[in-house]
Amino acid sequence: MDELATATDDREALTRLDMAFHLLIAEAAHNPVLPLFVRPIQMLMPAIKADVYEVVGDAHAAAVLWHTKVLNAILERDALGAETAMKQHLEVAREHVESALGQRAQAA
Repeated sequence: MDELATATDDREALTRLDMAFHLLIAEAAHNPVLPLFVRPIQMLMPAIKADVYEVVGDAHAAAVLWHTKVLNAILERDALGAETAMKQHLEVAREHVESALGQRAQAA
């Protein structure tokens, strides 16, 4: 989490760390199906995530906030809290992606 929090100006590092977090969570669930879903999605995400970090002002802070909430819930063994935090995180991420794609379409 510290590395993500301090990677403020490096979009490639932010994207790599963001995706690594999600893959680690999927692998930690010990459900062999989850990583199978996460990996293909991640192959599509680097360019989109880079756009998000470039044009959505609070994307980095939001990633740090929600990743911290998810991780803390997992460390506290609060399954419902982790699920809730992840759902909220993914909703915020979806909004960020829509915003970045909308800005890209307007610029074209």
